Amino acid sequence: IDRLIAPSQFVKQMLVSHGWQANKIIVIPHFVDTAKRLPPKIGKGYMLFVGALEPGKGIDAVLKTLYKEQIDLAWHIAGDGSARTSLMALAKKYNLQRQVSWLGQLDDAALTEEFRNCDFVIAPSRQYETFGLTVLEAFAAGKPVLASNQGALPELVSAAVGRLFNPYQPDSLAQGLRAMMTDPELAAKGKAGYELVKEQYNAESHYAR
Repeated sequence: IDRLIAPSQFVKQMLVSHGWQANKIIVIPHFVDTAKRLPPKIGKGYMLFVGALEPGKGIDAVLKTLYKEQIDLAWHIAGDGSARTSLMALAKKYNLQRQVSWLGQLDDAALTEEFRNCDFVIAPSRQYETFGLTVLEAFAAGKPVLASNQGALPELVSAAVGRLFNPYQPDSLAQGLRAMMTDPELAAKGKAGYELVKEQYNAESHYAR
């Protein structure tokens, strides 16, 4: 093998830790095409999760935090998976039916509108993420991101475009949620995320690597 391609520095470091030579690993991040995206618009007062409803994605922790901390925030969840039934039961147990909307699998047009209409996107994974394409999709829609500090997510999310939290510290998640809800610079951070993805995570720079 002459070269290995990794989507993030995190993956590269993991490969090196398992014996691969660092000089044979090239980091080429994923990208999104902003050329065909509709312009960002003002959010409608909810946060959005997009992804698989599986253990380790941290959805249960967010539900528990919304309930325990009495955080009045609407949450749209787009996606499906093996944990859907148990997560819906947990939301019912916590009496969060009014706050949480289970959207299931959406087509591209509907998902694009969910991104455009949310206030921010949450990526609460407890497991290591090898990249975080949903983060780029959020930025492409002009939305900031509240993300866990696991895996490659800190490579994408900084204070300029969102906020990180420790998924193993419930107070950290609660603080992050409240901070995003009350941040007067939320729109500016979304715009910064849009500029970031347009300049650094586009098709041209991806193929140039």
